[in-house]
Amino acid sequence: MLIGGVLVLIPLSYLLPNYDDTNQDDLPYFLEARVEPGSPLVGRSIAENNLRALRKLFLAEVVRGGETLASVGPDFVLEAKDRLLFCGDVESVATLQEITGLTFFGQHHLNGQNLLEVVVSSSATFCNTTLKSSQFRDRFDAVVVAVRRGHERLEGGLGNIILQAGDTLVLAPGKRFESLRRQHRKEFVLVNDLDSSAKLDLVKSSYVLLGFVAVIALALTNVLPIIKGLAYTSLPFWRLVL
Repeated sequence: MLIGGVLVLIPLSYLLPNYDDTNQDDLPYFLEARVEPGSPLVGRSIAENNLRALRKLFLAEVVRGGETLASVGPDFVLEAKDRLLFCGDVESVATLQEITGLTFFGQHHLNGQNLLEVVVSSSATFCNTTLKSSQFRDRFDAVVVAVRRGHERLEGGLGNIILQAGDTLVLAPGKRFESLRRQHRKEFVLVNDLDSSAKLDLVKSSYVLLGFVAVIALALTNVLPIIKGLAYTSLPFWRLVL
């Protein structure tokens, strides 16, 4: 059955729809990613890296050395430190995390937390300033991973976007976000908790896996009951990871 299934799936995979013509009007969020030095993406074209076949993610433009290259073709060859600007939905955050050698804006501050969607208030003090100059992460202990402004196509790097009232931001909150948000309640309005979440990176995921393996091993050898082991790892272990 396994061999028969593979023989059926491989030929039929070529009949799957092509996402090259994805309408970016349906993908309102603006995301930025950077090609890291030594990445397997370097020296290969966009088509070879399958960046034209990403579900719910459209490559809008590339910034190279301060120059914006719009509407790049599938034969465009990527270089280290290229910044790729995408249009996508909330699920695109997880998609970008799965691409080896590509780091999206704010990724180093993600620890598996649920994402939040907020709307910038008209009374926000950071209106008409960029994300970088507003020091958003330091002020609110939250990382902006995506921005939406209606169906308007945004340009330039994510950190250089001038925020306006009504902009929708997707945030990865830190531990102090709730307390800081209450102090600055006029800055933005929380819309909802998103179903999507930011994944742990490889190192932290390995720590989590090793922790659970250790608990199971101790339970099987009658050293520690599994309930107690899970209780011990639930708070101290996660504090170490996060």
